[in-house]
Amino acid sequence: MIVSDLLRALSRLFSRTSGRSPERSAPDVPRASAAPLRGDDSVSSSDFLTVSCFLTGKNDLSPAVAARAYAALSSADATFAASVSDLLGAICTGRLADMKMFDDFARQYPEPAAAALHIISAWYLGYTGTPEPLCSEDDSAFVAYESALMFRPTADVTAPPSYTPGRTDYWQEPPASLKSDRTCLSA
Repeated sequence: MIVSDLLRALSRLFSRTSGRSPERSAPDVPRASAAPLRGDDSVSSSDFLTVSCFLTGKNDLSPAVAARAYAALSSADATFAASVSDLLGAICTGRLADMKMFDDFARQYPEPAAAALHIISAWYLGYTGTPEPLCSEDDSAFVAYESALMFRPTADVTAPPSYTPGRTDYWQEPPASLKSDRTCLSA
């Protein structure tokens, strides 16, 4: 989906509604149930999914993962729903027309920008918060593993790691194709 198409659709929907409406969602964005998410009733699951799609640039995000991300992020921050509402408003009104404008947006609107970074982080890393090594308790919450966006760039060559794909220290020797690529490049 092209960002300008999303913005046009969001603008049309935003101009037709007064206030927040749970029925609102953008075309071509995966639609979760339109029921309000836990927390602020002015943010629906489709609102959060729309904001997530815009921020990540992906239009095939899972509504179930979106619900887990929203639940984890809103439980860690009581103002999170308001920040998502602000982000949706900024997207609909063009204050945040594309992610190239994010640095300027972040300087003007630090709270929604911080929420945007938390949303992006949850989708790419598959968790929220900060995991503390060797500690039984921290503020992190699981969102997704296999569907974390960080695995997409290498999905054609490697699966999300869950066990070693080779013998001990298999990673020390480059794969055969990489060895031949190096000889081709040096020739």
